Amino acid sequence: MSSSSLANALLRDINLNTDAEHRQEYFDLVAAADELALVELVDYIQEHIILSEKGWLLENFVQIFQKISSYKALRKLQDYCAELICNDPSEEFHKRCDYKGTNVVVVKIQGSPIVVGGYNPLGWTSSNDWRQTTESFIFSLSKDHKSAIISRVKNPRCAIRDTISKQWIGFGVGDLHFLDGVCTPHDYEHRILETTKFLVEDYEVFQVLNKVKPVNT
Repeated sequence: MSSSSLANALLRDINLNTDAEHRQEYFDLVAAADELALVELVDYIQEHIILSEKGWLLENFVQIFQKISSYKALRKLQDYCAELICNDPSEEFHKRCDYKGTNVVVVKIQGSPIVVGGYNPLGWTSSNDWRQTTESFIFSLSKDHKSAIISRVKNPRCAIRDTISKQWIGFGVGDLHFLDGVCTPHDYEHRILETTKFLVEDYEVFQVLNKVKPVNT
């Protein structure tokens, strides 16, 4: 039986489970289908995830994207994930980062040895409003750690822009809008980049947890 005939036979009988436990089996099935060159079956799984599993995909975006990146046959699903990020990166950001408390955002700039970022002591909430604090700061750091700039907030009323739009989310009125690649001094003490626009290659958000020291009795 040819690989095409085998794939068609499997497609007639396959029933993809939609509960959380069995969704992880998608990738076991993809691995087997990819190894056997069952192109139709791989395409069927991709179409199913794209059309029927967007909620699950967004909820587990990082883990899923890491898994599918290792399969050349899943190019359609990889492109779909990339499109989700490009079309609305703020949706994924807020889904993963809202109500997680104090955090540090670190941004890798495309074509540059410098990373930028900011400290948000209040956390993100999609409030679509300004959040006031005297403790936030933004920074830039070269990869060799020989050059570093820390810029503390000087206008606490515009310290954190907690918007749902990628064009505004970040620190100050343009001091560092990390999803949109904007860096224009306004509400923080110093300029952290020589340019006012940059391309975001990647970013990470680190949750800051306070360690509670045990009380000696």
